[in-house]
Amino acid sequence: MPPEIADIILSNVLEEDLSRAALPLWRETLQIVCAPALAVTDPNVLCEARLIHSLGRSEVWSQVFARLGLAGAAADPGREGSCQTNTFSAGVALAEAGHGFALVPETYAAAGLAAGRLVAP
Repeated sequence: MPPEIADIILSNVLEEDLSRAALPLWRETLQIVCAPALAVTDPNVLCEARLIHSLGRSEVWSQVFARLGLAGAAADPGREGSCQTNTFSAGVALAEAGHGFALVPETYAAAGLAAGRLVAP
């Protein structure tokens, strides 16, 4: 981040990417969610599934795929069949409607998971 452009800067970053001067305000865990009809147990299914990408955070699916040992090209937000949204709330709504798999902060998914509209495969 460029220095001295603001008195305070709030941003979402992976914990390992925090600068030494950063002060974490809270920790949030991202969760893969989908409609119950799409629930899977094999993470390899994600390589062929429709992924719901959050604009401005398009790198997170690639990071998840790398951690799961999956082919990174499948996480491309420009891949045919994927969809993009500009908010986590819209991503949750798309996932609840059965349009694919969303990767969202747990706080956004909590109500849908509790009500059974979403599952975390």
